[in-house]
Amino acid sequence: GDARVLRCRDAATECPVVLVPCMHYNPVSIALAKDVIQSLASNGELKAVVLESCSSRWNNEQTLKGDMSDFQLRLYSNLLRNEMQVSAEEARKFDRPVLLGDQSIEVTDQRIRQVATETLLDLLTPWRGGWKRIQSDLVLGIDAIRGGDHGTLTFGDFFSLNLIVNMAVSLFRYPSALLIRYPVQTLPVLSAIILATIWSGTIDSMSASVPAADMASEDLPSLLASMAVSAVEIVLFARILFIPILEERNRALAESILGACRNEAGLASHQGTVVAILGMAHCNGVKQLVEEAAHPPPDGGFHDRAAQ
Repeated sequence: GDARVLRCRDAATECPVVLVPCMHYNPVSIALAKDVIQSLASNGELKAVVLESCSSRWNNEQTLKGDMSDFQLRLYSNLLRNEMQVSAEEARKFDRPVLLGDQSIEVTDQRIRQVATETLLDLLTPWRGGWKRIQSDLVLGIDAIRGGDHGTLTFGDFFSLNLIVNMAVSLFRYPSALLIRYPVQTLPVLSAIILATIWSGTIDSMSASVPAADMASEDLPSLLASMAVSAVEIVLFARILFIPILEERNRALAESILGACRNEAGLASHQGTVVAILGMAHCNGVKQLVEEAAHPPPDGGFHDRAAQ
C-alpha cells in the first residue's frame, strides 16, 4: 500500500515518482518492489525503473555470474535474490528501461578515504574549525535521513513488524552473497572475525583472573583511553556514513530520477511513473531533493547508465 512507498513529482515535468524503500535482501522489500513495478507496468503506467546501483557494481555482478559454476549460480539466484535483481527482471518483462542511478562505486570509495582523512585532521585541529565542520556534516547527515516535513518514512516504517520478522533473512543473505560471489576474499575476513572474537574472550578471561587490587591503579587511565578511542571511532564512522555513503549518494540518486523524468537518460519519451528502488535510509532525503529540484540537473549526469 501507499503507506510503504513514498510518492512525489518532478516539478519541471509533473512526472510522478514512486520511491520504494527497501531493507536489502529482505523478502518483504523484494515483494513490495515487484508488486509496485508489476502493478504500474501492467496498466501501461511505468515510465522507467531506477536502481540504487552503478555500472561498475552491476556489470561486475553480471561478470561474476558468468564465471560461477552451475551450482553457485543456482544457489545465488534462488537463495540470495535481492530487490534490485527482481526489479530489473520485472521491468524487462514489460520492456521498460532499467537505469542504474547510484554514484559510481569508485567515486564513493575515493570519497570514503578522503572523508576519513579529513575527519582525523579535523579532530586534531579544533582551533581551525575542524570540530565545527564535523558538527555541520553530522547535522547534514541527520537531515538527509529525516528528509522533509511531510510524506516521509517514520521510525515505525524503519522498524515495521514485517521487516523485523524477516530481518534474519537479510542478515543471512548479506554474508552469504559475499561468500558465494567473493569466496577467496571473504573467507579470510570471516576467519579473522572469528579469531578476534575468540581472542577477545580469552583476554577477558585472563583479565578476570587478575586480582582487583592489581588492576585498580590502571583502571582510570585505561577507561579514559578507551573512551577517547571509542569517541574517535564513532565520529569517524558517523561522518563517513552520513556524507559519502548517504548524503552525496542521495544527490546522485535524485539526479538520476530527475533525468528519467525529463527523458535525459537517452529514453524515448514515454508517459508514466518513474519507480526508484532504494535503501530505506536514502528515501526521505531523495524525496526532498526531487521535490525541491526546480531546474534540470547539470548535463552529463544521466548518460551511459542503462543496465545491460
